[in-house]
Amino acid sequence: MDNTKIINQLLEYGLNLEDLVNLSIEQAILYFRFCEEKKHGKSSIHFAGFTKEETLNLTSIANKCDLDVKSKISDKLTFYCAPASIETNIIEQVKKYESIKWSLSGFQLTKEDFELFFKNELIGNFDFLYDKKVPLEYQIATPLSNFDNDKKIKSFSFDSDDIYTVNLFSMTCTCMDFYKSNRINYSKGDLRRMCKHLRAEYINSFGLHGLSPFKKSIIVNAPHLRDFKLITIEDFQSPIIILYNTDNEWWEIFVPNKSGKYKEYSYSCLEERFSYENKPHGIVRILKAKFKEVYNEIKSLDAVLEDFEIFVRKTYNELWKLFKNGHCSSFFFDTELSKRIYDEANRIESIYKSEFGDAKIESKLQRIILKVINVEHFQKNRDKYREGVRPNSKHSIDKRFVQGKYVEASQRNSNPQGCVASVVLFLGVVILISCIIDFIFSK
Repeated sequence: MDNTKIINQLLEYGLNLEDLVNLSIEQAILYFRFCEEKKHGKSSIHFAGFTKEETLNLTSIANKCDLDVKSKISDKLTFYCAPASIETNIIEQVKKYESIKWSLSGFQLTKEDFELFFKNELIGNFDFLYDKKVPLEYQIATPLSNFDNDKKIKSFSFDSDDIYTVNLFSMTCTCMDFYKSNRINYSKGDLRRMCKHLRAEYINSFGLHGLSPFKKSIIVNAPHLRDFKLITIEDFQSPIIILYNTDNEWWEIFVPNKSGKYKEYSYSCLEERFSYENKPHGIVRILKAKFKEVYNEIKSLDAVLEDFEIFVRKTYNELWKLFKNGHCSSFFFDTELSKRIYDEANRIESIYKSEFGDAKIESKLQRIILKVINVEHFQKNRDKYREGVRPNSKHSIDKRFVQGKYVEASQRNSNPQGCVASVVLFLGVVILISCIIDFIFSK
């Protein structure tokens, strides 16, 4: 098989060299077929010059790969498969049809080419597009660089004319939800990173290829993808999905049927009932018990987060008072505040990350920190009390937590500019005192 033709075609589709070198030839073929199908729809093929038995075997492979097998050559034919020894006049006839441009060996696929090219079905063979670091229940296929295009999407709100920019390759959106909900903290191949605009573009441009029924249901049916939990019960092959918001007692529940298709229900976690008696019959009692466990887990975390907010506020006020009254330096204030908040945040994260996930806990902690420490107000007021420290600098809490990264205390204590400023101030004071002493004694 001529691999060069596959590579060149993927380059034409917009795939960059960095992505190409990371693909094996089998992966490149699968992705080429995927791109071809996205652009041109269902592919077709014609087999010529084979025995009846060979044709039946090849047709069976083609059907598994969702190829439309044609009985004769036509303008709409995608692939032409024939032995290498096929007569020259037939090949010349095939060349007249411009649509047959995906043949690899000149103007034809050999039997060996076809068996390699179509030995795998597309569905279920896109493992190379999944980030294995993401928990399995949140993994989605990540579009490669040929989807590195900024697309404009109008707001879905009836009372808004806003237009947002989405990019499937970087998995980013300019809407407020993408940043306020800290979706950017999740990996590109994580379902929780997707706001509703990204999900819409994902469906329209990339598709739900190979995704499980549960993930398809989340992407298609959940208009406001928030925190969610998965629970399993006996005799159900697919998990039951709970979409919840700590500010709302009503949960969205997705329950699969025997075929794996999901149906949506509403459930009050406070009143412990389904809405309007619309409930999944036969498993209500089991579900209520499971929901109670989930509710207790969520409330437990909420209590911890409330205590964390009190801790941050108390720590900030305590150190601010010391700094304002001149009992500690700005350097001590920065590093000590960062160290105390860092240590407590990571203690909480280590306890709850297994139940709620690293990024989810981290985003909740960040929101609390930024809620308590008003960065702009803090910077404005602190500058009034600063002495001998460089002007217009930003403090470590601002840089560290807005970016969503915790920094080790040893890294935070390195502040060469602040140290230089302090040394300069100290030397200036020494020189001033020396001049005053010389002046007095010169009298």
